Amino acid sequence: MKAADENQIVWDLLEWGNLEALKKFTPENFDWRALHPTEKNTLLMEGVACGLAGPNEAYLDIIEWLVRSGADAAQRTPPSSQGNYSIWLIEDPDKTKLTVAYKGLESGYSVIIQHSKTYAQALKRTGPATGGENSDFGGHSAISYLLAWKRELQDKAEWSENLAYLDKALARITTATQHIRPVREKVAIDQSVVELWERVLDATASHNLTFETADGPVTAHAHVLMEASPVLKAMLDSSMKEGETRRIQVKDSPSRGVSLFLETLYTCSTRSEPNHETVLIALDLAHRWQVYGVVNIFAELLQEMITDANFAAIAEAAVLKDLEGVKKVCRIHGMESRAVQERLKKGLLPKMLQDLLGHKASPAASCPKKRRRF
Repeated sequence: MKAADENQIVWDLLEWGNLEALKKFTPENFDWRALHPTEKNTLLMEGVACGLAGPNEAYLDIIEWLVRSGADAAQRTPPSSQGNYSIWLIEDPDKTKLTVAYKGLESGYSVIIQHSKTYAQALKRTGPATGGENSDFGGHSAISYLLAWKRELQDKAEWSENLAYLDKALARITTATQHIRPVREKVAIDQSVVELWERVLDATASHNLTFETADGPVTAHAHVLMEASPVLKAMLDSSMKEGETRRIQVKDSPSRGVSLFLETLYTCSTRSEPNHETVLIALDLAHRWQVYGVVNIFAELLQEMITDANFAAIAEAAVLKDLEGVKKVCRIHGMESRAVQERLKKGLLPKMLQDLLGHKASPAASCPKKRRRF
């Protein structure tokens, strides 16, 4: 089956509202940032809209599954997206029809109305039945689109169930997003505290632990590293060579990477301007020693450093270490970068990155080579 046909099945099943079928038939490498083939709205916007008519709360599970699978609630549609979505009470559609139009005059977007679908619901005893048709999605994200509908339905008693559905949909999106990309809690501290820990790190006379790096020793405080890392604690508490000598071999890492790891561990900051290579080295050490707080710091930093030139190195580290936030940003960059797409088409990216970008190998490339049997 062609990729275009597989993608169309996903959109059809999304409109139908069958989560089990979506899970079964969605391609393994489906592009979760794909836009609707004709209307150019996002997957999450389509899910929110389809559930709004009724409302149909079965879509809440679908919305959560979409986010957990990779759909981005902040993804915006291009100005060229077309369509409109309206809802109305079946008993009086002319007087009750509501449409959310994105006028956005300051941003240059115009309103394009295109009646392309109709969703009719039977009248429920528990509330007003509604019908719906596709709305103007131009420039919206799923979040802004949902909030626009909330403003439209606010203080209208006949739409209370639909408004409640939107609140639940927003809650599901929020919960699912936090599950995928946990928020790193931060606190504001006085500058003097940071300066104090910088002096502690710089007090080499009190250091009692040495890292033997590829280009020379780097020292630190054993008790700080033991508190931060269960791996280093096990090594230094044991009768192993590291525990007896207080020297740890990291000959595969240059001193600049170890120093960045230590500076970040002590002060959650750095006085240097590390490049992506140094950050990747420090990330590898933090991940190896299970200092996950520092892993998260470097993961956030790498998200801001991705370019066409370093895409492969950062994306490969993200895949190998299962850094969801970095993988997501790499996937977005890779999909939007002409240079990366060119390398992808030529087969110049490792298979793990081809999989990350949803690229399927040609049948010739995927077939096993013939072997001569003896």
